[in-house]
Amino acid sequence: MSKDNFGLLEEAKKVVISSEDLMSAFAFWDHFNVPVADELKLAVDAFVKEPSIKNQEEVKYQICKAIALTDHEAFKDDMFKKIVEECKNIAYEMSFDRDLEKTLNQD
Repeated sequence: MSKDNFGLLEEAKKVVISSEDLMSAFAFWDHFNVPVADELKLAVDAFVKEPSIKNQEEVKYQICKAIALTDHEAFKDDMFKKIVEECKNIAYEMSFDRDLEKTLNQD
């Protein structure tokens, strides 16, 4: 962690998952026949091709969004209740941050 200009701690961003680990986790969708949104497939493909921080953030957003919005039976199990709730929060927060950044960067 480093300090920013205001003396606040800023978390250093780094790639924390390998392409192989992502593909193993992504196999869940195939195993349970969960439909995969095009945006999620593109994000996974981009990360596997280039495991960068930007691509990792896109995968995180797309996975959380997919879990938050799905009505697939696999995610209705009690075991996933907390995960779905957390994914909704993360997807909302990431979407808000993206929208705010777009707004602030408009000419």
